[in-house]
Parts: sequence; C-alpha cells; structure tokens
Amino acid sequence: MQLVKTMNLPVIGVFSSEDIPMCCTLHNEQLSYPARIYGNKKIVIFVCEFQLEDSVVPDMVEAIYDFAERHKSGMIYSVEGKRVSDKYVI
Repeated sequence: MQLVKTMNLPVIGVFSSEDIPMCCTLHNEQLSYPARIYGNKKIVIFVCEFQLEDSVVPDMVEAIYDFAERHKSGMIYSVEGKRVSDKYVI
C-alpha cells in the first residue's frame, strides 16, 4: 500500500467473486472492496486484504494475466506479505 499512497494511485477496479469473502475495508474514511486494483498508465497494483483460499488462486492468477495481456504489460511482479504477530513482513 505504500506505493499506492506514495504515487497517489486511484482505484481503477475491483475483484468480485462468490469465492471472495463478503467484507469491506475502510480506507481514507471510505468503504472499499477487499481486493482492489490501483493504477495509472505506467503502473498497476493489485491489492488483496486477505489470504486467498487455494481454490481461488488459479482464477485470480488468470484474471491478472489476462489483464496484463490486454494492456500489453511488459512485466508482472508478485509480492506477498505474511502476518507475523501484529506486523506484516514482506
């Protein structure tokens, strides 16, 4: 989320699926989906506020890959945070 804040990226999309938990998060005093897409013409960042169930991972990967293909993205980087106590480590 630090990149999103630093680059002041707007939300450009969300992931919705029956397999994604029905919940919302609060960002900048506004409700938002737990799986969001931020970006501009130079960079796109996919954010997920929860750990994906194994059954959802293939569909999520396919959706990101399809997005990258449609927009002729040159690279895809994947970063995962793990919860350790009350902190996230990347």
